[in-house]
Formats: sequence, C-alpha cells, structure tokens
Amino acid sequence: MSGGRLPVEPPIIRTGVSTWMQVRDVLLTLGAWLVIGYFLREGLYLAYDYFRAPIFELSTATAPDWGEIWGRLRGFVLLAVFLVAWITFWALDSRARLQATHSPQPAPLPDRTHAARFGLSEAEMAIGRLVKVQTVDIDPAQQIVVRLDGIVGNVAGR
Repeated sequence: MSGGRLPVEPPIIRTGVSTWMQVRDVLLTLGAWLVIGYFLREGLYLAYDYFRAPIFELSTATAPDWGEIWGRLRGFVLLAVFLVAWITFWALDSRARLQATHSPQPAPLPDRTHAARFGLSEAEMAIGRLVKVQTVDIDPAQQIVVRLDGIVGNVAGR
C-alpha cells in the first residue's frame, strides 16, 4: 500500500475546454430549447395572444378544447396516479415490515476489544480519537499498516 493520499484531480476550468466542445455544448443547448419550444408552440402562442393588445383577450387564437385535451391525457394521468398509489403502498408496507423486525442497537464495543481488533493499544486509540482528521491504511488482513497523522507508526509488525 502507498504511504500517501491519492492525488486530487484539478477542477475543470473553462479555459481548459477545447473550442469544439464549447461549440457542441452551445449547439446542443440551443437544440434542446428549440425542441422544447416546438412542443410548447401552441401554448406559447396562446400566452402571446392573451397578453398582447387588447390585453386579456384571445383575438386571433382560439381557446383550447379542454375536453379533447383531457380525453387525450386521461389515460396517462390515471396510469400515473395508479403508479404513485402503488409505489406509496409498497413503501408503507416495507416500512411497516422493517419496523416490525427492528431490533435495538447492540451495546458499544469496549475500547479494549476494539483496539485489539486493529492491533492497537487502548492509549493509541484514545489519542487517535482526539485527532480531527485521520488517514489510515488497512491491509487485506484488516490490520492497520500506517497511520499518516503521526500518532501511530507502522503497527503491522505487532
């Protein structure tokens, strides 16, 4: 295992992005807005006609047929309501089952047992609890190899 921390990647800086990526991002964004505008074109035209002079009147656009719109959307809305109800039912059922099988937390592990598990003394563990930031390397046998905070050296040989 290495004795140091993994390198931190530098943040992406806009000047480090190539020109073709910037052009691609602008074109994709504009394309997405155009697609959204296309699908909302009738609603946008209604809003435009409603707010232009004479204000709060539809002068050239016709009012939408809400019955036809509801007829088209009814199946989707009912399916969405059914799926929300189904997910809610299973969430509440799972919560009830988890609470029914809930057991209390076990008692905390004594410091002596905890320290022995990682090959430390109780004093080293008490000192380690005082440090705000700790970096620990652990080998495949679950033993502490190196603590880089300077409190404990190589403890793999214990």
